[in-house]
Amino acid sequence: MDNFKYFKNKDINSYLKNASLFVFDLNGLIVDDEEVQLQAVNRTFEIKGLNIKLTEDYWINQCVGKRANVYLKKVIEESTGLTYKDSSQDLVSELAEIKNRIYGESIKEKVRNIVRPGTLEFLNYLNYFRKDSSGGSGLKIALATSALKDEADIIIGDKGLNIKDYFDLILTGSDIINPKPDPEIYLKIAELLNISPDRGVVFEDSSYGVDSAKKAGYRVVAVPNRFTANQDLKQADLIINSFSRDARII
Repeated sequence: MDNFKYFKNKDINSYLKNASLFVFDLNGLIVDDEEVQLQAVNRTFEIKGLNIKLTEDYWINQCVGKRANVYLKKVIEESTGLTYKDSSQDLVSELAEIKNRIYGESIKEKVRNIVRPGTLEFLNYLNYFRKDSSGGSGLKIALATSALKDEADIIIGDKGLNIKDYFDLILTGSDIINPKPDPEIYLKIAELLNISPDRGVVFEDSSYGVDSAKKAGYRVVAVPNRFTANQDLKQADLIINSFSRDARII
């Protein structure tokens, strides 16, 4: 990828040009959907008659980057005093199912309007390199998301952004046991594509994602959104503000 010139900032281009594998997170990175997620959670509590309403601050500090059953378990334990070993287990599972359904219905209507700036243009550019033998040099592109398969399909499938074909490999939370910040998903991608992690660059928006990729041995570029901008992203090798051509290092 010696001819890599997508960004106006030469330092960003230089950092990326020798990679053989680019891996993207989904929620919060490709689509800025944290507000949709929060609204779905609070609507779920309303439906179940629970006197719980998560604030944006709580969502940012306690929920972003985690699976629904993980943060819902914490919320229920804090709000009801129940532990996961007793009846709260069934409640958490039910809440997660309702939340995912509400989110899925909402995101269908909003997905094209919440794509982060420059993301589709950047993926198009990488797709050109992947397919063009003179520039691609075997470049692979993958997606690594903790979202379950059905949720991911709503976003990237033909009824959503229709970008599945951009990726050589797609792994979701349905394909792994241990979610981020465990490195399982990133190690599995490297194994399946037969590319050493040190030849790859991961794009993440949250501290959990950054930690996961670093543990797996990748270089990491953080692209925080407004919900993750104040998270501890210091483990990232590079932090940029967007995927737009005029992106800057922050």
